This record gives sequence, C-alpha cells and structure tokens, in this order.
Amino acid sequence: MSHDDAAAKQQPPGISRERNVRVSGLPVCARVSLYHAPNCSLCARAIEVVEGVRAELGFELALVDISGVPELEERYRELLPAVEIDGELGFTYFVDAAALRERLQPRT
Repeated sequence: MSHDDAAAKQQPPGISRERNVRVSGLPVCARVSLYHAPNCSLCARAIEVVEGVRAELGFELALVDISGVPELEERYRELLPAVEIDGELGFTYFVDAAALRERLQPRT
C-alpha cells in the first residue's frame, strides 16, 4: 500500500471528496480548506479568489465538496462557501482576497 493510500484511509468522512492543491517550490504558510457544493455560484467565485491568492503566497489548499456527506452538510450548508485556515473558520459566503492575504501572513 502506498503512502497516499494509507493517508486516504485515515481521513474522516467527506475528505475523500477533497482535492488537495499545493504550489510546488513555494513555502506552505497555512492549510486552507474551502468547503463548497455543486451549482453554488458563491462557491465558484470563492474558489477563484482563494486559488488566486494561493498562486501568490503558496499554501496547502483542500477543496472539499460537502454534498452527500451528512456531517459536512449539517455543519457547512448554511455557510457556503466556508473557508477554514488551519482549522479555524475564517470566511463565509464571500472571500475577500486582501483579507485572506492578511490572515495568511506569518505572525512575528
């Protein structure tokens, strides 16, 4: 079994629907998870904004489709799109690129 196969088996429900995206060669400053659903225009725009900022700053991005996963539907459906930064809810409904950049800056 490969390392990727083992990691996939350890993930909680719904994470198998996630698409991990990482910019090669750039330091990862945070892990960002964007919860979305099909046919969600706000979600599509949020993905564009987050991926644009990721291209500039470089961070790990998990795009998580909540559809059909009861636990995720219950937690996030009313908040879509929802963005978590290192496990903390950072944005709902709308993602402002400047605010996301600021939240991802290393703290000294």
